[in-house]
Amino acid sequence: MCECLWMLGCDWNKEGAMSKDMQGQFIGLVQHLTSKGLVSSRTLLERLDESTLTGCSLITDSKLFMRRRVRVQTKLTYEQQKFNLLREESEGFAKVVAELTLTKLGPTNLSTIFSNIQSLIGFFDLDPNRVLDLILEVFEHDITNPAFIELVQYFNNHALPQILGFKLQPENEVSKASSRSIFKVVAQLLKADCFGLADIWPYLTPDDEEMKKTHDRRIELAESWVAKSSMVKLDSGQNHQKDKEKDKKEIEEMKKQYWNNQKLWLMESLVRVNAWDKVEELYYALQEFFDPSMLQPLVQTLIDLCHWAIEPLYRKISFSRFFPSFSPVLCEFPESEHGLIRAHDFSSFYHSMGRIMKLLGIHVFQDTLLYTKLCRIIKASLKAEKEKPMEYSVKEMAEAICTKTLLPALSLIVRNPGVCAVLWDVISEFEYIDRYNMYNTWLTVAYSSHPLLLLQYGTSNKDAQEWLKRVSRGNAKQTGKLLAKLSHSNPCILFDFLFIAIKSYENQIQSIITSLTNCTPLALDIIVYILLRHISETGKEKLEVDGGISSWMNNLASFAGQFFRKYWWADPKSIFHYVCGKLKIGSAEDIIVLSEIMSRMTGYSPLELDKMTESQFESMAGGKHLKVVVLNFSSDVKRAKTSSHCLAQLFWKKMKKESSGAKLFTSGEFPMEPEPLSLAMTLATLVAQNLQTILYKRNARQLKFECCVYDRLNNLFIQFSQFLGNEAESPEHYEQLLPHNAVARFVSQYKLAPETVFHLLNPAIKPLYECSPEEYDRLIELAKEVLERHIANQLTNVTHKEASEYFDEEGFLNSRLSNLWDTITPELYGLFWLLELHDILVPAERYDEAIAKLTKEAAALQKDAKDDKIEGSQAKKKLDRINQVLENLKTEKSGYAENSKRCVAFLGSRKDLMLGKVTRPGELSSAFMQYCIFPRLMLSPSDAIYAIKFIALLFKFKVQHINFLDILEVMLKRLLPAIQCCTENEAYNFGIFFLEVFRLIQYWQDEHVWRTECFAAPGFTFGADSSDNLSFGDFKDAITNIHKKVTFIMQKCISSEEYMQVSFAGTVGEERAHSPEEADPVLP
Repeated sequence: MCECLWMLGCDWNKEGAMSKDMQGQFIGLVQHLTSKGLVSSRTLLERLDESTLTGCSLITDSKLFMRRRVRVQTKLTYEQQKFNLLREESEGFAKVVAELTLTKLGPTNLSTIFSNIQSLIGFFDLDPNRVLDLILEVFEHDITNPAFIELVQYFNNHALPQILGFKLQPENEVSKASSRSIFKVVAQLLKADCFGLADIWPYLTPDDEEMKKTHDRRIELAESWVAKSSMVKLDSGQNHQKDKEKDKKEIEEMKKQYWNNQKLWLMESLVRVNAWDKVEELYYALQEFFDPSMLQPLVQTLIDLCHWAIEPLYRKISFSRFFPSFSPVLCEFPESEHGLIRAHDFSSFYHSMGRIMKLLGIHVFQDTLLYTKLCRIIKASLKAEKEKPMEYSVKEMAEAICTKTLLPALSLIVRNPGVCAVLWDVISEFEYIDRYNMYNTWLTVAYSSHPLLLLQYGTSNKDAQEWLKRVSRGNAKQTGKLLAKLSHSNPCILFDFLFIAIKSYENQIQSIITSLTNCTPLALDIIVYILLRHISETGKEKLEVDGGISSWMNNLASFAGQFFRKYWWADPKSIFHYVCGKLKIGSAEDIIVLSEIMSRMTGYSPLELDKMTESQFESMAGGKHLKVVVLNFSSDVKRAKTSSHCLAQLFWKKMKKESSGAKLFTSGEFPMEPEPLSLAMTLATLVAQNLQTILYKRNARQLKFECCVYDRLNNLFIQFSQFLGNEAESPEHYEQLLPHNAVARFVSQYKLAPETVFHLLNPAIKPLYECSPEEYDRLIELAKEVLERHIANQLTNVTHKEASEYFDEEGFLNSRLSNLWDTITPELYGLFWLLELHDILVPAERYDEAIAKLTKEAAALQKDAKDDKIEGSQAKKKLDRINQVLENLKTEKSGYAENSKRCVAFLGSRKDLMLGKVTRPGELSSAFMQYCIFPRLMLSPSDAIYAIKFIALLFKFKVQHINFLDILEVMLKRLLPAIQCCTENEAYNFGIFFLEVFRLIQYWQDEHVWRTECFAAPGFTFGADSSDNLSFGDFKDAITNIHKKVTFIMQKCISSEEYMQVSFAGTVGEERAHSPEEADPVLP
């Protein structure tokens, strides 16, 4: 209503706007409203102008009213009523300071002191904001007194940010401790929620944009320094060095700028008072450019807080628990509702560390004691989880701390092997996949995330370059000490650089491996990771076009083999799993690494068939001690003794011991979700599967290339299966590696061929002459099941279900499966595959030669020692070693001779039962060649020798239906044409086989031998169904025809335009050329 009257009063001064009658009515209205109390005369005096007020008789003199109005406005505007300066009202402010300082402020006298301060403000007319400022200054000197916070809360909190902001002006540097006390006050008030962080934020310097620019500049300078460190200097390098020093100096200058960073100082004070909710709020505001390393007091406070937080838990697991009186000196922090809690168990530990490590991060490197404590607590938590599973995942939280904090922090710790050992105690609790994920993050992510780590990256690369320039074979042990020191802090950078050199320079491998002697287990584990990283590198061809191995891949494989032999405690499991993964997708390029590891760790290298002598071929029928001596593996086997044992432990680790035959003779089909295979069987199965499929890939390259890969796979399979058989302590021990229902798993599930299946099963079978009749029958049924399942697999893989005019594949296989055991008996098939070469042949002459050679060496050694040509102690050691080998050879010879004698006798006892139930003897030779001879001779040289020796035994025992002419005819029809499509190693096997065949024929060509051993024998008739015996002339004619056919086939291969046929025919002919004019008896 007053506003309406004001609008009408505005028209009062306008001429003609209001008539005199209207003016009279307006005056009457105002007076009436005033008399009735509807409007206040005081309000009208404030609203209406002086002319209207005079007309309405509210004032008597307008000029006098104006003079009074001006006087009041001047007093309100320009006259100061309260005193802000101490010198203007010194007594009042002095009394306020006296109230705050003369008596200790506390909860008991807080209300009294506040009442006195109120009285002083009123009596001396003091400015309350200046009084509040005085209270804050006194609070700075008694910062731990919480009563001041309650006292401040009595005042108007809206003025607090402005008062504190004035104290935080940029000209007030924080270079002195006295200047930094204001941040403690701000922290206490923020903790008490007297105001929010957003209220004080505008007064803090520098602003966010400036901090971001400085942070980006730091990273840019660090990257520039790293780039210049790895740059090749073509000049003297002085300008280059000056630029590097300039960049480093600028980084140091930035640290000085950060010293006056009020936001970091405020965070330090908030950490000091344990106001962790405010700390996190401040951290998230600075997250993009937060770097505590630029303010050392902040880092130290965070470290002190960590010590304080973990001490209760650490005391429970450390040795200090045995000394109750021991009390470590720690900085004390207040406990609060929203603060960091102290860790009394593993749950609270990970909760607190997860919060604090976001801020402290890699800067934990500044306190190795704290670093060690964290490692020990994490290790204890991982062990506790293994013993008793917890509700939360300890492993995930421990892995996060190791990945984001402990490993990157190790890069900044100055070469401390003790810290590496403590950290390895934690890292070793994880599986290799988790460990390698940590290392990968460390190498590829961590170094680019922080300027300090970037600088360390450049320094480590430079150190690696300098070390590589100094190392050689002569000083490898001396430089190895320096390498170990360098590897304590930055092993990933160091070894990644060294592997680049290894891939390029083969002559560096041995010196680098020798230099690794002093490295920690953590460094060796990282070497395996870096090795795997380079092996799995994409974009490079691992094999040459002709099937040869690329030089860089060959160098890595050589390094892997030598490394694991020398440092056998390193874990090669990751390499095996990697190769398994590659084999699963059909890539066999990496098997060279596995083959090299197996060769070096076991001491048995793959046989170079083109360089083997006749005596070495014959020694393959002996035991491992004979092979070591004859094949010159003595030094390798001696050096690989420990590594071979460790490799065996890797394959037998966590294998359960069960009763004999529990896995071998399990009947029935395998379950829908069968147990996983052991590592050894997984590897062997994948190699065998690739053997069967590699030549039929659609993306196959040149045939020669694929044949080379096939030979490597075959060599690896033989090498690996023989290693498992040699390392097994007994058949029961080997059986632990096999899955339940092994035959069904291998043949039906994994589609393995019978020859590879028997290679994997035979070490689990005890000698046949020791088997009871029931066990023997079960073994024969086992062999029968293998072949039947194999043919059933072929039926399921038939591609053309409908018969063509040329061939009915499905009908043929069905017929073969139904009539299989009419052409060959399960007993003959089982006996052929369940025996090994050493069961039917003992190379006694090779044993005697080896024993004679070693005896001669021992005599020469004794003579040299007697003539003082060699030291007595050294001679004694060598002599003891030779005597031990001699003893092993003699024991092995007698054991193998006894075994062979009993096996041959056992076969002789079964000769009448081998083929007694054959109803179609005319097809026996074809079936025997297809399912027995041909698959086995293709495997290895020893298997090729076994095949012909087994045939000779059948002739010696005069087994019914085994006919010489039939077998020769099948050989010529089935085996010789296969020379045109075999690999190089298979060609050697063919050559060895035919060498033994013609030796046998040469032996029978003596007429006296013929009449005593062959004439009137059941195997030397005109056919399997014929009873007419061959005469010696007929035998000679048959031999002549055989030579003609062999010569014709070899001529055809050699005259072919295909390189493979010419090469492999030459290989077969080379082995065939070893056939002597006069051969020894094939069997003793």
